[in-house]
Amino acid sequence: MEKLRSIGVRVIGGSADSLETTKQAIEELGIEFDMAYRIDVDKIEHLTGAYYDYYEEAHPVYQSEESAKSVTGTTSSKATKFLQPTAFLLNPEKKIEVASYSSGHIGRMSGKNVYTLTKYLIEEKRKEEEDQEKAA
Repeated sequence: MEKLRSIGVRVIGGSADSLETTKQAIEELGIEFDMAYRIDVDKIEHLTGAYYDYYEEAHPVYQSEESAKSVTGTTSSKATKFLQPTAFLLNPEKKIEVASYSSGHIGRMSGKNVYTLTKYLIEEKRKEEEDQEKAA
């Protein structure tokens, strides 16, 4: 995480889980970046095009009969909607430079990927600025 910070990258994560469950995940996984909690899965899916899926045996902290009904059309509390990993690398102008959508266990953007890509983009921008100065 320190390598990313050293080149100006800020990582922010999000979870549909409660604050309590998100804090537990942060501690158990050793997460070193800011995490949003209780994100609205339907809104994020709609706004970003993120893939979603359902899983059985929902966590009791945030699974209710009402939310199960809105997700599955039934009052079964066995299925919960969740987002598959979706990552965006924003440029300094806060525009999406790269987006990564996963529909399963592979295809996720790693810290190493972000670091390597960001270093490349920084170098390309530097070269472009040098070329513009030479042309002026």
